Amino acid sequence: MTAELRCYRPLIIGRRGAVAANHPLAAQAGLMALRAGGNAIDAAVATAVTLAVVEPMMSGLGGDGFYQVFEQASGRAAVFNGSGPAPSAATQERYARGIPRVGPLSISVPGMLAGIAAMHQRFGRLPWHDLFTEAITFARDGFAATPHYCHLTGEYRATLDLDRRGTATFLVDGDAPPVGAPIMQPDLARTLEEIASEGAETFYRGPLARRLADGLAAAGALVSAADLAEFAAETQQPIAVDYRGFTVLEAPPNSTGFVLLEELKILEHFDLAAMGLLSTDTIHVMVEAKKLALPTASAGQPTHVPLRHRWRNCCRPNTPRGSPPISTCGARYRPKRWLLPTVTRPISAPLTARATRFPVSRASTAGMGPVSWPATPAYCSTTAWPIGTSIPGIPTVFSRGDGCVTL
Repeated sequence: MTAELRCYRPLIIGRRGAVAANHPLAAQAGLMALRAGGNAIDAAVATAVTLAVVEPMMSGLGGDGFYQVFEQASGRAAVFNGSGPAPSAATQERYARGIPRVGPLSISVPGMLAGIAAMHQRFGRLPWHDLFTEAITFARDGFAATPHYCHLTGEYRATLDLDRRGTATFLVDGDAPPVGAPIMQPDLARTLEEIASEGAETFYRGPLARRLADGLAAAGALVSAADLAEFAAETQQPIAVDYRGFTVLEAPPNSTGFVLLEELKILEHFDLAAMGLLSTDTIHVMVEAKKLALPTASAGQPTHVPLRHRWRNCCRPNTPRGSPPISTCGARYRPKRWLLPTVTRPISAPLTARATRFPVSRASTAGMGPVSWPATPAYCSTTAWPIGTSIPGIPTVFSRGDGCVTL
């Protein structure tokens, strides 16, 4: 790395393991799971449920998630699809004017919890209950509002005002809280305690599911008790491409992970090294690759719209680790040289994302490799917030502004 190049997220290094998350308290929860003898899956579950508390605008029990796990011992990967379908009462006639972005009719069946439960059941080492300790504590006793949290609650105040409970929970006297104000969620704490004690089953087919369905019906949402009871996370094989000698794995549809793979195969036709890092040509080619790949992202529910036939002619058999690739999807895209810009200075623009990712790894010859996934935001589209929060009482831990910790 040259002195002129600075990363927004500095390099994270850990001799025995590492956790990276959008909030340092969530990364701390994952790290504590590793220190307790857990593997990367345990750390990922602890991180996910803590993010549901400290990052309410991005991650939550009402969201979705795709969880990709690489097992070092076997060299195989698996994807746990925790994305919920539309409720059974969602008809074309009911949504003739489109799907609203906010409000009760924008709610689908929540799949996040089923996804992490399936992942933990197959690969987890620590008891399920133990992984909720930090999340319950932060929900019950509160966490300090960060500058980014305060900014977003103010920006999306109109959305929060749609439900008095959102206003009461996330605002202070009807306005964005001051920096450092404690955000306490006692109802969420009790919900997490019940899930920790009874397992994810109670969220979909137990007493909690019945109360959840009643609350959703009272709010005007379409998700019913039957929708919750019928849902189960799906275990899938990842899709893959070869990119300049590397095998890149992604979650299959209904995830839009294939868009990234298409972008890589498009970029493979260009000599990016010769263009220069962050040069005008490099940035423009990458933007054009994204513009070409993104239109293919429109996808239906996996149980209703089979999508793999779209890439049937692109796939190559005998993929490493048995993953069905879309190895040549980008080969048909060949942006011409005349598409490159004539300007001579780099182009930059602020970027936002609709998902949050957090990689977790544990250094062990028999342990789990990296695991990362996105989860559906609760209220808004945003990237990770930087925050410089120290972690007292945990020696040999590096806490950085981007929420990464190592050991």
